[in-house]
Amino acid sequence: MKDKQALLAALTTGAITVTFTKADSSTREMKCTQAEALMTEYSYDAGEQATLAQEAKDGDLIRVYDLEAQGWRSFNTPTVQNWAQA
Repeated sequence: MKDKQALLAALTTGAITVTFTKADSSTREMKCTQAEALMTEYSYDAGEQATLAQEAKDGDLIRVYDLEAQGWRSFNTPTVQNWAQA
């Protein structure tokens, strides 16, 4: 996996496509973001934005907005096989 900090920076500024292993051992590819401008029907305040940043800093779980499913999902950074800017 590429550097976690680079992944987090890419999420906050745009969309990425991440490939990771799910808990059931299947592989999933997801186009996702944390950039509010790319989200549909969702808005978050500064407190929520700070929570996302703190969660990413403290642990392996990263919460993201799935652009295709149009909802919140998460993945564990140790399971990431690859990611790229979408």
